[in-house]
Amino acid sequence: MKRTLCPAGSLLLAIAPMIAQGADLPVSYLVNPNALRASAPAGTPLTFALYIDDACTTQVASQVVNVENVNVIEWLIRVTPTGATPAPRTARLTATLNGVTAGGNLYLTVTGPGIKPVGGACQVQPAQAAGHLPITRATVSVSGGGLTVHDTTGPFARYFIGYPLTTCLKPVDRQAVSVLVSLDPSVLHTCDFETPLSNDSAFYSLEGCILIFDIANCTALPQTCTDGLQNQDETYVDCGGTTCPPCDDLRSCNVNSDCRSGHCAMDTSACGSGNMANICIPAHCYDGVRNSKESDVDCGGDCPLGCGTGQRCYGQEYCDCARGHRCVCAPGEVSCYKGSVCN
Repeated sequence: MKRTLCPAGSLLLAIAPMIAQGADLPVSYLVNPNALRASAPAGTPLTFALYIDDACTTQVASQVVNVENVNVIEWLIRVTPTGATPAPRTARLTATLNGVTAGGNLYLTVTGPGIKPVGGACQVQPAQAAGHLPITRATVSVSGGGLTVHDTTGPFARYFIGYPLTTCLKPVDRQAVSVLVSLDPSVLHTCDFETPLSNDSAFYSLEGCILIFDIANCTALPQTCTDGLQNQDETYVDCGGTTCPPCDDLRSCNVNSDCRSGHCAMDTSACGSGNMANICIPAHCYDGVRNSKESDVDCGGDCPLGCGTGQRCYGQEYCDCARGHRCVCAPGEVSCYKGSVCN
């Protein structure tokens, strides 16, 4: 859920431009939106001051901007972990400071009526006057209306009791969205991402994705058999086809050579997907023996080849019979287990 915030006087929704080398510097600042709206009517001057130290004592630039000329991008909704203190309501202000020549890490204060900082008064900036310095660089793939991170280390990598979690990124301004739609979904990309950080915590969408305000310097990576995408002539993600290794059981295939088992056929069980697609069939489904958990020889149970008329099955709640067949209990059979056959 995203809401555009307007104080007394219309605030324009805009996107900070990319920085010219050693010239104009886009800056951003996190504030309490309620205080801003209550105490900063149109005509209220706000002072944006830039510093080169994290205590904001050595000033290198300053500019006064009336509140109606400041851009409130969004009222951001922050996710609070269960049991933690709720995060304060937050909006991001942006402006462009002109003629900045200082390099290195930069920090910003904004002062004036209605300014109540969120995350400290001296806030680090995701850019340098000598060029763009994104928060982080990551390897991603296009997924729906966002991006999925493929890195196992770095600021975007997340784990739960040692297990990796999927991190998604969600562009929230026009520049980032325009870059997103230009990316090829069949390959991985490494890109620079600007995302507002406060106290080492990123902002998240309601879906749990990290909000991204700028995407730049994207490089497409070569297609491989380990990129986590189904590309090249793969029949499933990173397997099958003429380039990648054969696929494990139950993965999509076109021909027998796509499968480790050497068997590619249609899933005919009653619990199959119904799309009549070929999958890799386990080798035990072709050994002429009733084994594994098959209900009859080479069919039923964990074999995706459904059993035909007269072959054994384990009840209607199971998927032993082929589509179009049903498991019929033997006369007098209550459990529908012994003596049941497909019909």
